[in-house]
Amino acid sequence: MPIYNLLAFAQSRRRYLEINNRYCIKFYNMQNEKELLKMFLTLLEKTKTIEEQLRKISLNERNPLGDTYLDTDEVCDLLKVCKRTLQKHRDEASISYIQFGGKTLYKLSDIQEALEKNYQAAINR
Repeated sequence: MPIYNLLAFAQSRRRYLEINNRYCIKFYNMQNEKELLKMFLTLLEKTKTIEEQLRKISLNERNPLGDTYLDTDEVCDLLKVCKRTLQKHRDEASISYIQFGGKTLYKLSDIQEALEKNYQAAINR
């Protein structure tokens, strides 16, 4: 085999190995990214579960005056409304609230009372 052919073969072989190495590194990085993403999503899910459990515990143990008081975010979660809708209900005086400093609190019993007051029974035919 002439030297020219050996040189051309070596160069083509080197290019092949470089391309193959880049592909392997890229594939390895993709696998690592997938594993990291999977791990991150698992951690995120566990964090949400812990947050929900802590919220439930805080709701159960926060009882300074014989009633449970909720902040704006907790009431929005409970009623499945946005903050602006809750503000509208406050403006219309359909939900009682306490403004203490910069914090707005709601009695859980007042919210239950407002829901029962606005309850619409189904019509039986």
